[in-house]
Amino acid sequence: MPDIQPYEHLVELAIECGLDGVSWQEVDSWLRITGYELRLWEIHQIKLFSIIYHSSAQQYEGTLLPAPYRDVDQPSGMTEDARNILRNSRF
Repeated sequence: MPDIQPYEHLVELAIECGLDGVSWQEVDSWLRITGYELRLWEIHQIKLFSIIYHSSAQQYEGTLLPAPYRDVDQPSGMTEDARNILRNSRF
């Protein structure tokens, strides 16, 4: 994995702004509300993070593939029996 330490603040700002496909208007509003003064390239990176996150999340929506942020070997925390109970329940 590449070293992102010099730009780690941008990841944190992108998470704060919103990662799920934020529009330029939403980024602009967020900047005005928070009072952050960012360079243009930083704003573009935040928008790019949002685009990448949104498109990556859509690839995994509705699939049984493990999410990219989870370790493949990490147990899901839910057994197959529990999944079946939830699937067959009527809410």
